[in-house]
Amino acid sequence: MKIKVPNDQQMLQEVLMILMNHLEPTKFLRFVAAYNLGKGNYLEFKDKQFENETVASLSQKIDAEQNLESNNYTNAQYNADIDELKIRWSHAEIKESDSVSPGVTLDYDTEGNVIGIEILNASQKIKNFNR
Repeated sequence: MKIKVPNDQQMLQEVLMILMNHLEPTKFLRFVAAYNLGKGNYLEFKDKQFENETVASLSQKIDAEQNLESNNYTNAQYNADIDELKIRWSHAEIKESDSVSPGVTLDYDTEGNVIGIEILNASQKIKNFNR
């Protein structure tokens, strides 16, 4: 049985293609520039990698990625002084809050969606809570 082992250049090219397909264009190019992976002429490398792209198509991909990132926002803060855990998963403005049980409050946006939770005495209410 023979095993086909790619050379370093083939492996690097495959890795770069995977990164290019899974990162937004600006992140991919920043990665390449930061690690000096684009041996030779950067403009030639860029032209080859994005030969089927236009400014408009790249802009749409960047906008879509940024919208996806903003929709996947999560922020957790723990205040040890008062044993309070706050978790938010939206940048939206809090319109109202509702206490759903002692020490547990849900935050709602203007459309009535739950966008956050505040838990007092978090270390006592959450099993295996690690501060």
